[in-house]
Amino acid sequence: MLIAQKLIKENIAEYILYMFNVEDIIRAYGLDIDKIERDLITAYDVPDTERHKIKEWYESLIDMMRSENVQQSGHIQLIKNILSDLEDMHKYLLETGKDVAYNAKFYHILPSITVLKGKTIDLTVPDVEMCFIFLYGIINLRRTHKDISPATQQTADEIGKFMVLLSKNYIKWKNNGFDNE
Repeated sequence: MLIAQKLIKENIAEYILYMFNVEDIIRAYGLDIDKIERDLITAYDVPDTERHKIKEWYESLIDMMRSENVQQSGHIQLIKNILSDLEDMHKYLLETGKDVAYNAKFYHILPSITVLKGKTIDLTVPDVEMCFIFLYGIINLRRTHKDISPATQQTADEIGKFMVLLSKNYIKWKNNGFDNE
C-alpha cells in the first residue's frame, strides 16, 4: 500500500508492474488475509495504525479479486481502468504528435511489440498492455534467476525507455490533459 500510493503519483508504469506483482502475491497466498498478515504485513516497520491500513488495503484487493473473478489470473478493474486510460493517452499522443520523442520511441519498439503479439493467444491485446505483460514476464524471469538472452534484454531495455516516456506523459495527462501546451 505504501509503495503503491507513492508509485501511482510518480510513475504509473512502475505502479502497474507493482500491482501485477501484488495480485500474484495475493494469489500465491490463496487470497488468505491471515497468511498475508502473518508473513507480509507484520514485517512492515510502521505504527500499528498504519499496519491496520495496510491490512485493510490487502483485504480490499482480495475482495475485488473475488468479486471480479480474477482469483486465478487477470487483473482487477482498477488496473484495467488505468491500462485503458494509458491506451487512450497513447493513441492521443500518436494522433496529435504532442511528444515527438514518445512517438519516435513507440515506432522504434513497434516491431518488437508485433513479434510479442504474435507469440500470444490473444492478438487483440493493446500495445501498451503488451509492453506491461512483457516487462512483467522479464521481472519474473529475473526473480527466478532464469537466463535472459541479449536480444530479449535489449527489447526489455527499449520498452523500458518507452515506459519512462509513457509515465512522464501520464502525469501531464492527469494534471492538465495537455491543455497548457
